Amino acid sequence: MNPRHSAFGRTLSLFLLSPALIASVCQPLLSQESWIQTEFVIGVFFDPPFDPNGAQFQRDVARFRAAKDAGISLLSGTQGEGAINHEWRGLRYALRVAAASGLKYLASDYRYYEAYDKDWSSDVGSAVVRDYKGLPDSSRAALYGYMMADEPRYRKDHARRVREWVSYMQERDQEKLAFITLAPSYAVDANWEGFTAGNKDLNLDEAERRQYEEYLSMYVDARLPAVLCFDNYPFFRDGNMRRDYFYNLEVIRNLAGDRPIWACPLTNDHATYADPTDAQIRFMYFAPLAYGARGLMIFSYSHLPYKGYRSAMMNPEGRETRKFSSVKLLNLYMYRVTGPVMMRTKCVGVYHASSFPKEQQSIPVWIDPDAPVLSSISDPQVMVGVLESDTSRYLMVVNKSLRNRTNVDISIKGDVPRVSLAPRLQGFTATTSSRFTQVQTTVRAGASPVSTIRINAMAGGEGRLIRIR
Repeated sequence: MNPRHSAFGRTLSLFLLSPALIASVCQPLLSQESWIQTEFVIGVFFDPPFDPNGAQFQRDVARFRAAKDAGISLLSGTQGEGAINHEWRGLRYALRVAAASGLKYLASDYRYYEAYDKDWSSDVGSAVVRDYKGLPDSSRAALYGYMMADEPRYRKDHARRVREWVSYMQERDQEKLAFITLAPSYAVDANWEGFTAGNKDLNLDEAERRQYEEYLSMYVDARLPAVLCFDNYPFFRDGNMRRDYFYNLEVIRNLAGDRPIWACPLTNDHATYADPTDAQIRFMYFAPLAYGARGLMIFSYSHLPYKGYRSAMMNPEGRETRKFSSVKLLNLYMYRVTGPVMMRTKCVGVYHASSFPKEQQSIPVWIDPDAPVLSSISDPQVMVGVLESDTSRYLMVVNKSLRNRTNVDISIKGDVPRVSLAPRLQGFTATTSSRFTQVQTTVRAGASPVSTIRINAMAGGEGRLIRIR
């Protein structure tokens, strides 16, 4: 599990909300526009700390700008006690710092955060909205939304409180995001915080999957929340890997519908998790993209000052670790190459040629004859996500292996003499062109022609985009 602060089925309806809240949120709010994601998001948990007393503005701006220079666009408002100030005064200051740094910010105001422990009331809710709507224009622009809850538990009282708060904030400040992070599927196996179906064998049987999907249905319906964000950290220090990683991505994708999915790559060396290598970090970036992710929330930027935590993008002394430069390159590539594609397409299918790695559970390991576009994948250690818009079609090809692959052949249906290939991550810089390069395919003619493109080199965990049209 992810102890940052202390993982589909039937949808719960409005009866979980209190009558007072129902009356409040059902009032017409025609003057506001609902929140909508317009740009690919890369955020962090455990932000750069700021002076809780607000007395070191220039130093704090410099800390925030260092994160921005690494390609971070969103701070989550999370940090340890004493490192930031979660009161209204402290968050008002944090938003001033974010505005001066060119960053967006999620306000983690203790009046509602963590929402699963905070009963909603009209007086508190009204005061919160009044305060944040009354911010100066620059701070209001820096406010991306509200950090409502991280990993709410498998408990009905938690679900009721979170849903009441999220529903209220979505209605009363519609242009801002009311944000929660959902717990990972392996929380069931560990019998974490209310789960009971787990047997702690690092696998998910039918009963465990059913309980996880019931958990999701407690917090997610057709309109709440506006983003489906979840964490799942697949790699262990002993070289093992979780078998439910792709199941978790698929169940979230199916539940999200037209809503954005955000995933959480791990940079934090803690507990029994691996201190991630460059290849593992690439894997945790590109694999969610194959499933249509439009945002990544990195855990974490800063070191956590708790037992069992070692280093993240920053070490305990506040200096950059080796992971900082790896993340910085990936973030640049996301914004320049993959992010714009993700924002204008939707995932319509994900295909694995095998259950590699570690016999991943609950994923199809064949390509259906009716699959859109894709005909075959030559390498069993490669996966392909199909992304479509009204005018475009792409394949996100991901090397699931942590080792380099050569001569990966991707075959598509039809007589398609040319496709376009995105630039590689390796060697990509701020001056590298983000243009796709047209390449010739090998066409096998016949009644059902097939066209094959060869990708000559893929680093461990790397993804490449192919534009078909």
